Amino acid sequence: MKPPISDPFEAPDTSSPEDERIFRVRFWRCFLVSLLVGLPVGLSFLLILSIVIQSQFQEEIIGGAMVAGLIGGIVAGVLESLSMYWLTPVKVGTRGLKSSSFWSVSREVEWSQIHTARFFWLGLPYLLISTPQKRNFIWLPLILRDAKGFARAVEELAPADNPLRLLLQKREF
Repeated sequence: MKPPISDPFEAPDTSSPEDERIFRVRFWRCFLVSLLVGLPVGLSFLLILSIVIQSQFQEEIIGGAMVAGLIGGIVAGVLESLSMYWLTPVKVGTRGLKSSSFWSVSREVEWSQIHTARFFWLGLPYLLISTPQKRNFIWLPLILRDAKGFARAVEELAPADNPLRLLLQKREF
């Protein structure tokens, strides 16, 4: 009997050192949210553009604009989801946390430097982690493949008074 075919985006990540655990976003959930946001925006933009053009072939332009918006939304959703999956891993280690900023710039913070952690919703749920020097230093996506494992890793490795650990415990993450 053959083993079941697994999703390549849901395979466990084994490329980290022993003292560091890597968590990645759920590809399909990210993709779905990208489509739900991207398709209406793309279609609206292209329909407005076709109305502004006002040519004698208006029906063909509107039909073409809808198809272009649909294809553009799907391609944008795939690209955004792949970039979030590959470029924004969340790493939890003995020294601290490594993730990315809003602009996907990789950032690392030690447990003792986490000043505040708060929940934020921007189409997807995030935790905003601030240090004494920088507000919203790390944008940590909460649509992780192993969210419970992430919460356990933070609980095991972060100090008891750490704001991130306390927020995860408060929200029963």
